[in-house]
Amino acid sequence: MSHARCIIPITLLALLALPFTTIAFERVTPPDSSLTNWQWPFVLNWTPESGLEGETVYYIFHLETSYFEAAVSPRDAVVTDTFMNVQIDIPVLSLDDIYEFRWRVWASDGQDTVEALNGEGFFRMVIPENADETHLVPTSVDLLAYPNPFNPATSLSFSLNKPQRVVIALYDVRGRHISSLANEVMNAGPHTVTVDGSALPSGVYFASFQSGTQSKLVKLILLK
Repeated sequence: MSHARCIIPITLLALLALPFTTIAFERVTPPDSSLTNWQWPFVLNWTPESGLEGETVYYIFHLETSYFEAAVSPRDAVVTDTFMNVQIDIPVLSLDDIYEFRWRVWASDGQDTVEALNGEGFFRMVIPENADETHLVPTSVDLLAYPNPFNPATSLSFSLNKPQRVVIALYDVRGRHISSLANEVMNAGPHTVTVDGSALPSGVYFASFQSGTQSKLVKLILLK
């Protein structure tokens, strides 16, 4: 299997061309050379960079993969958090294979830029056969969004077979956390949670449902 080459997009060159400092921060997870199973969201994180003089530190994230690039998002992003939630879609066709991922992170305050002390990271991931593998995507909950596409609001409907804590969060297409929609113990029976997009720009969003061992992800399209 050929290794993915880490080619930096032109849109990031302006930040990466800034002077480098010797301040160190490190990538943390996933561990280098590890073999991991698919999950959502798949989180990559790093330690904070605290030595740059600017008030805000921006982290420049870049990911390369031997998997279908169109199924991985984001592959390039600039964030202020010390983590990145990466959406890795599973096509409904037989795969059940191991794919390579390489990633890098830089920190910048707009004046100085430094790469993570441990440089480029490398890990492999087992992509399951299809999205209906219930032992890999454990869910007996149907999370439905209506209307979808929507403007300016949509309702998420689901039903619980027993009282349990429910956590629902909204993410943008780059995997950035937008808002918490629910984080509470709910009774058994049907429930509805409203997603208010009046303050959000048009685009693709994801609502993530988690309760115990159950999880669900629904794609939302906001059209204004």
